[in-house]
Amino acid sequence: MAVTKKVAAKKTRARKEVARIDAKIPDTKPVTSKIVGQRKVYSLLQMAADHDMPALLIGETGTGKTSIIQDIANCRGQEWRRFNLTGDTTVDEFVGKYELEAGQTVWRDGILLQAMKSGQWLIVDEINVALPEILFALHSLLDDDKFVVVAGHNGEVVRPHKDFRFFATMNPVEEYAGTKELNKAFKSRFNIVMLMTYPPKEDEIQIVHQHTGLDKLHIAKMVDVATTIREAKAKDQVFYTCSTRDLIHWAKVTNLTDLETGFTVSVLHKADSDRKVLVTIYDQIIAKYNGMEEQIGTDKLTIDWFQENLQRIDESEALIDQRVKDGIKAKLEAMV
Repeated sequence: MAVTKKVAAKKTRARKEVARIDAKIPDTKPVTSKIVGQRKVYSLLQMAADHDMPALLIGETGTGKTSIIQDIANCRGQEWRRFNLTGDTTVDEFVGKYELEAGQTVWRDGILLQAMKSGQWLIVDEINVALPEILFALHSLLDDDKFVVVAGHNGEVVRPHKDFRFFATMNPVEEYAGTKELNKAFKSRFNIVMLMTYPPKEDEIQIVHQHTGLDKLHIAKMVDVATTIREAKAKDQVFYTCSTRDLIHWAKVTNLTDLETGFTVSVLHKADSDRKVLVTIYDQIIAKYNGMEEQIGTDKLTIDWFQENLQRIDESEALIDQRVKDGIKAKLEAMV
């Protein structure tokens, strides 16, 4: 029990330290923003937009990389375009190409030139799956000179509208098949490179609630399940990770059915070979909450009670963490 209390106290101190550091960062989000938390990322992206600095966001799927950029643009009334690259996207599709129209050959600007000329913000997702020709076309645009030479259109030199901004996103290279490390010369052209992680528990609860309206106590259970899955993935115990996007899907289904059905169709069925371990995690987390309900009463177990009893919750989580670890270990051994 003494060890458990030490672990709980450590977690509480860590949470307070994160909150203290975050509190020092000014919340520059406008009142119309729909983004919860992420003060540092939001502030740096605003700076990037204000000073025309290309920015690259790296993070797991569903961490809100693209959403934050879109929110900043929307709050400013700024038009934006989003383009999802694949390994098959050609430079002609991205920059521009000739097309046959009414018996004549006509040049059509691709999304890059369209955004540059019209002053839109361009958000390029999955930048690290781009073909070398696409990255090469972007080199001069991301340099201080800021221009693109369109070799396929008589060497046309296109310089961006003053309102044009370039943002790129990517998932971690080591986590996703088909992705590759960005060329160092290309990566060095971004003024800002940010690593995005999943938000703190309190923020993630608020994000899911904001999108779905589901009761926050239900969401707290879901976030605990997601956090434990992420910890298991970090230790290479599972391949699947539960993103904030997955939690929003889970909550939407729960609104129409129940918590377990939502978990099954929105999380479990995406996990393939990890399903047995995920079921163990889910059962253990729900058992923790059921135990709390028995101790203090269902009518008293609310999200407000959680906020007032963080130390007690951390002690309970420290206990359940070990049980979950033991359960995962047993499942893995049984699968060998």
